[in-house]
Amino acid sequence: MSANEQGSPAFLIVDDNRGFLDLTAGLIGRSYPGARIGRAGTGEAALEHLLGSTWDVLLLDYRLPDIDGIEILAEVQARGIDVAVIMVTGEGDQELAADLFRMGAYDYLVKGRIGTMTLRRSIDQVLTRRSLERQIREQSDELGQTSLVLEERARALDTAYAKLRDRKEQLRSLSASLEQTVHQRTAELRETTRFLNKVLDSATDHFIMATSRDGTVLTFNRGAQALFGHPPDDVVGTLHFRDLFEEIARDDDALAELVAAILEEGSHSRTLTGTHATGRPFIAKVTISQMRGALLDELDTDRADPDDSGAWATHDEGGLVIVGSDVTHERQLEEQNRAYTNQIEVANADLRRKNEQILEATRLKSEFLANVSHELRTPLNAIIGYSDLLFGGIYGDLRDKQRTAVEGIGARAKDLLHLINEILDLAKIEAGRMELHPERFVLSDVIGELVDTARILAVGKDLAVDWEDQGVAELNCYTDRGRVRQILLNLVNNAVKFTASGFLTIATSMSPDGLLCVEVTDTGIGIPASEITAIFDEFRQVDGTSTRMYEGTGLGLAISRKFALNLGGTLRCESTLGEGSSFFLQIPPELASRAPQPAPVALDPPL
Repeated sequence: MSANEQGSPAFLIVDDNRGFLDLTAGLIGRSYPGARIGRAGTGEAALEHLLGSTWDVLLLDYRLPDIDGIEILAEVQARGIDVAVIMVTGEGDQELAADLFRMGAYDYLVKGRIGTMTLRRSIDQVLTRRSLERQIREQSDELGQTSLVLEERARALDTAYAKLRDRKEQLRSLSASLEQTVHQRTAELRETTRFLNKVLDSATDHFIMATSRDGTVLTFNRGAQALFGHPPDDVVGTLHFRDLFEEIARDDDALAELVAAILEEGSHSRTLTGTHATGRPFIAKVTISQMRGALLDELDTDRADPDDSGAWATHDEGGLVIVGSDVTHERQLEEQNRAYTNQIEVANADLRRKNEQILEATRLKSEFLANVSHELRTPLNAIIGYSDLLFGGIYGDLRDKQRTAVEGIGARAKDLLHLINEILDLAKIEAGRMELHPERFVLSDVIGELVDTARILAVGKDLAVDWEDQGVAELNCYTDRGRVRQILLNLVNNAVKFTASGFLTIATSMSPDGLLCVEVTDTGIGIPASEITAIFDEFRQVDGTSTRMYEGTGLGLAISRKFALNLGGTLRCESTLGEGSSFFLQIPPELASRAPQPAPVALDPPL
């Protein structure tokens, strides 16, 4: 007995996506409290679950890493495993639906469209169908047993007639007994028929009809009454089933085609337009099957008189069973989804065009910055040179005020040259033209120079500068020494600039994965948590107050992070506002033959 028969359904979810497993299990758990839910991430695991326990519903992903969903479905059919299979496919796999249904799948769902209502509706329909099939099988078995009993009675009757032909009195007695038995069996069959009619009538989500051999409706369940809007008395024994569907109501060729399909396939499914009693149409997904033991006759399309039963006769012994449901809402959703998909495609095309425009603008900006920066360096170098000559007295002695002015001109020109060099570096990086010049050097040489520089910069401040080394001071490195020094010098300059008193510590170590780690920690003003990411943006400081209080362009950290990426490493920050900041540089001590070049936007710009 399955879990469903015991009161709580059992579900097995098979998907290699752990997130989808958890999401689907959560949806099922909320929709079916107390349900038994199993999970499997591979086809092999799914087969072990199916062979080791009983399940009511199998939600099977079509694409699995080892065995695809079709193979598992075929294995379920071959082994006779009693489970209702709902295939889960991706976008574009809906073409498999017909093949999946022919192989025994009950339903299919599309990933990305699975919600609580969709999943609940599909599972309810599957469970209802399984329950109905199970009850019909049980009733069929009972009817078969009754038939066997009747056959046995008939054989006994024939034997009795042969042996007791001369004993008429005993024959009449036996005949009376047999008549009583027939009446009893007939009453039992009527009770069974009444029970089956109740079962069919309880399926309100589907319309179920049975017809006579000429197509006249004989049963019309509650679901059919709700969808078509006709009371049973107006349909049963009166209407031909064709009158309920627009496509075949007046088109003899369409009816002939439908009957031919049923004749060829035995059970035929298609979409038809149902007609409500008020004239309102709805879309119905219909399956038409022959009654067991019935054979379809050829439809004589030359006979146009529908009153002639031979023209519409569908088979010799019985009629048709028509099962369907209203899928109007689902079709409307499909149309809306197609419309949304078209809108998304148009929007994506527009985004691609805009992205190309942004890439072109970025390329032009980088070229412009590189060209302008290069052109500015020449006159600035001349200004710096002349100011040095003037300050050195080449053109005559200067008074104190003149020397101060000339010194200020040279200092400001050098500041401007430094800014231009930063902009030029940034432009080269964004254009993908950043060149690296690796060389051999000992780490202590670079760090020692940084410590000396930091102590000079900290003159006049109550600021202690220390170096904490964890056994890597004599590390022999092969990378771009200039870029490494530029990154660390930038971090040290910032630490001194934003720290009035306390300490500045440079710590060097080696990470477990073989990366050189340099940490620069200060007890300065700190950075708000919301600004941690923004400080690595170009021309960005923490806020307007910092921009006015502290000098700087906001390019240093942006360029430093890009240098770190070019060296195959990372640069990150941890900070607490008012307590200080720590910057962590991690780079490989041995530079790869070609370090990755960071792209300025989503795609690499053309050179």
